[in-house]
Formats: sequence, structure tokens, C-alpha cells
Amino acid sequence: VPSKSLLFAPLEVGSRLLGVMTIQSLSANAYGERERSIFHTLSAYGAIALDNAAAYAKVEAARAKTAMHEQELRIAATAFESQEALLITDAERKILRVNLAFCRTTGWEPKDVIGKHPEIFRSPRTQVQEYERMNAELSATGACQGEIFAQRRDGSTLPVWASISSVRNDLGEVTNLVYSVIDITDRKLAEEEIRSLAFYDPLTNLPNRRLLLDRLRQAMAASARSEQYGAVLFIDLDNFKNLNDTRGHDIGDSLLLQVAQRLAACLREEDTAARLGGDEFVILLSELSSGALEAAEKTELVAEKILAALNQPYTLGEQVHHSTPSIGVSLYLGQTKSIDDLLKQADM
Repeated sequence: VPSKSLLFAPLEVGSRLLGVMTIQSLSANAYGERERSIFHTLSAYGAIALDNAAAYAKVEAARAKTAMHEQELRIAATAFESQEALLITDAERKILRVNLAFCRTTGWEPKDVIGKHPEIFRSPRTQVQEYERMNAELSATGACQGEIFAQRRDGSTLPVWASISSVRNDLGEVTNLVYSVIDITDRKLAEEEIRSLAFYDPLTNLPNRRLLLDRLRQAMAASARSEQYGAVLFIDLDNFKNLNDTRGHDIGDSLLLQVAQRLAACLREEDTAARLGGDEFVILLSELSSGALEAAEKTELVAEKILAALNQPYTLGEQVHHSTPSIGVSLYLGQTKSIDDLLKQADM
């Protein structure tokens, strides 16, 4: 049924139109002066109510946004003061802030580093090429990471795993850099211990068979290039088993340790003394001479020096012990012999 009476009023606050308000009636001439006045008053109050509701909604949204922002700041502050050492710079890499973990790790106080460049933590133990690689990666991708050495305030160094991330604004411009530094000293010590167990004799700390064979391969390859002779000396201790059986393994180990020390003292820095196991030692000499006779003479001099050193008395516990070694020698030039044959000839 069509309406026969209609009142219409805009809901306005100032120059802003918020909506419209209408009432309708099926009767003709249903609204007199009094009804129209009341209607206009209601529409004015309705406009004010709508405006207040909109304003309140904006205030609540702003309050919620502020609360969320404050929560994010609290989370960020908590994360910043984590166990991981963190450093923040501006786009020019001027240090703005460091956390407590960073201070504990490096020994630097905030007042000593704020406003300075992270270069103050650089250690000469890290190759320049590694810094250049990380900077190039940071420029290209906005992040980089790598294993470097950092310098503490006292001048000592520590190995760290460093990560750098860029922070960008809405325009994509870099505004800050966040540095994360993890002390990997324990990991490096563990790696070194594993390497030592893999390549060094645990008793004497001399290279073991595995490392000796690797160095022998390298020495033979170098000999082929330089055409210089090298030599292998195979040493075992006379009556060592009898000493072990009668006086115990501790005394035997003490003898082996002293033998290892004397062997190392007889050699050049580029030579190798290794323990194969038991009472067997091998000396690797390289770059002796291009002539076989001269190389043999030099090897003989080294063997005599070793014999003289090993024939000296040993103090084992509270007793003086005399031990004599047997020494076999084999020369090599390049890779004309296999490693097994070379060691067998020296052991004959």
C-alpha cells in the first residue's frame, strides 16, 4: 500500500551529511506542525547521536590500536633482552642500542659503543674477504650471516655466528640494521676436539696414521712437482712389550710420551713425526735434495740425531730406564712407489 504522508530530514552535523531520517503514514495529511517540529528535533538529536557513535568508534579503534602497539613494544622489548646478543644501528650503521647479552658477551658497556660503528668489534683474525662477502650479500638481499671473530673490550677475540637483517620503512628504504651475535666458542672447541680425536694420537698428541697418510700423499705429490727427494723413517722401540708387561702400561705410556717429545725436537718445522700405534713411530722428511745421494746423506744425519736422542736415559717413575730404537729408512721421489710399499720398505 503506498504511503500518503511522508516526513524527510537530512541527518547533518555542520556540513557533514551522516544519513537521512524518514517517517511515513498511510493517512493523508497525517503530520501537523507539532509532529513536524518533533520530527525535526528528533532528526537533529539523531544526527548528534550518530556523530557521537562514530567518534566513539574511532576512539575505541585508536585505543585498541594503541594497546596493540604497546603490547608489540613490550614483546619487542622482552625479545630484545633475550639471551642472544643484539645490536641495532641506523641506516648509516651508527649504533643506537645494544642489549645486556651483547654487553656480557663482548665486555663493552652501552655508553662505550652508542653512536659508534660496529667496526670497533672487528678482529684482525677475520679475513677482509669475509667482511666484503657479508656486506655484498646484505646489499643484495637485505640480510647476511657468517662465522667471524669479534673483539672484546679487553682485546681478546671470540668466534661468533653473526647475522645482520635490514629493517625497511613503507617506502622500502633501509632505516635500521639488526645485528645478532652468537658466541660459538663451545662449538669450536667441540669441533677441535673431534678433529683432534680423528687426526691425532690421544696419548702423544702426534699425528696418527690417518693424518700421516694424508701428509704423505701431499708430500709425494709435491715431490713429483719439485723433483726433490723425501724420506720416511720407521722407528720402533726395542723390548717395549717387556717393559709394558713388567712395569705396567702407565710406565710404558710415560716412555712413549718422552719418545714423542724427543722426536719432535729433532725435526724441522715442515717435517712430521707420527705415531702409528704401540711403539711404532714414523718420521716424514720432505724436500731433501734433487740428488738421491745427497738426500740419503741428509736422511742419515737425521737418523743419527734421532738415535742419539732416543738412546739417552729416561726417567720412568723413580727409576732410570735405557731404551734403544730400531730405525728403517726409505727414500721417495714423486709417486713412483705406493704409500704401502714405501712404509713396508722402511719397516724392513
